[in-house]
Amino acid sequence: MQGTKKVLGRLATLEKKRGDVKLVHLIKFYHSSVGKKVVVGVTGLIMFLFLIAHMAGNLKAFLGQEAFDHYAASLRSIAEAFVGHGTVLWVSRIVLLLAVGLHILTVIQLSLRNRAARPVGYVKTRYRAASFSARLMMVTGLTLLAFIVFHLLHLTTGSIRPGPFVEGRVYANVYGSFSRGWVLALYVVGVAVVAFHLYHGVWSLLQTLGLNNPDRERCTRGFSIVMSVLLFVGFCAMPVAVFTGVLPPPRPDVVRAQPYTGVIPGGDPAKSIDPLVKLSSANIAGVEATTP
Repeated sequence: MQGTKKVLGRLATLEKKRGDVKLVHLIKFYHSSVGKKVVVGVTGLIMFLFLIAHMAGNLKAFLGQEAFDHYAASLRSIAEAFVGHGTVLWVSRIVLLLAVGLHILTVIQLSLRNRAARPVGYVKTRYRAASFSARLMMVTGLTLLAFIVFHLLHLTTGSIRPGPFVEGRVYANVYGSFSRGWVLALYVVGVAVVAFHLYHGVWSLLQTLGLNNPDRERCTRGFSIVMSVLLFVGFCAMPVAVFTGVLPPPRPDVVRAQPYTGVIPGGDPAKSIDPLVKLSSANIAGVEATTP
């Protein structure tokens, strides 16, 4: 609280000296409890919409290898003629990461402010007002952050490689990773945490936006449950289908049609570092012979 008072005092001085009224009011709004709840709601909405779009993209794997790889490549070519290849995708990633960071920071600030408002703990803790999921939001949020970092290092940058990873071969990369049981288990647990966090998050978002009241409580809770279950099933469908063999392994001919970087420069193509796409020397020679 003392820190907030100091910030507001400095803002008042800034407002008098420079007249930056809009900026000062915006910062004051953020430092208020209502402002922080609005920030949590807006950043939560950004992440919620991203999850829906991401899930829909993942389900394209059921349309086949070509469709899935084409979808991944199309994300990098959005507005390519105007801003360059991959620019829109990276801007979207940065906005998402900023939203996640601001969401976490603001939630922590709200939690600390609530504790400071009642520094003396209750003799007996009562949980009537808060649900089980609400009490675990901080824990699931931090767990979710760790899962996001792992997910980015796993399937975006390829820094963590439980399976073969070649940039541009999204279907093959996904198949090589989720065909391993421990990767699938880790992913399912991570998605379960996402769904659990989302259940209370969606309900809180509706409440922040003024769409929730006692008369709509049952509907908003039901909507939160449906969305969390839908996202859990949607995100788990593709990895489980890979592990159980419902989705076929990547075909070498399709992979060969993509930019191929799985062979050590100057080395023998038959000794590809990508075990999912190994071709015999004869097959490779035949493909290259027919390539104009």
